[in-house]
Amino acid sequence: MPGWPSKIYVIDDDASVCKAFVRFAKSAGYPAESFSSGESFLARRDLEPDAVVVSDIRMPGMDGPKIPVGLRDRGLTLPFIFITAVEDDSMIDEARTQGVTVLRKPVDGEVLLNAVARARPGTARNERRMLQ
Repeated sequence: MPGWPSKIYVIDDDASVCKAFVRFAKSAGYPAESFSSGESFLARRDLEPDAVVVSDIRMPGMDGPKIPVGLRDRGLTLPFIFITAVEDDSMIDEARTQGVTVLRKPVDGEVLLNAVARARPGTARNERRMLQ
């Protein structure tokens, strides 16, 4: 099993996307778990501190960029990779200017795993500025 990250959390309202990413991550040796919403992810109380979050940007209810705020409210900071099928979205540009990796759907599994391997705590010049 790779040393980093300890787990990959996948958040997407599309169950097929979650299933595919989790299956691919596990085949590469990463423990992975999926959530259908930001709310269900934040409800989890025993999150791995050395994990990476792969989240859709646009979802019903809580959008992806609100999830790091919820984590910070709990004293947690995890690196995020946003995925999206949305074209020409100002949120994507803002995320990128803040150092958050944004990948377009459909995402190649190898590209995603390379992004996960590069994501480290503090590499996104913190989501806080992006979301205020």
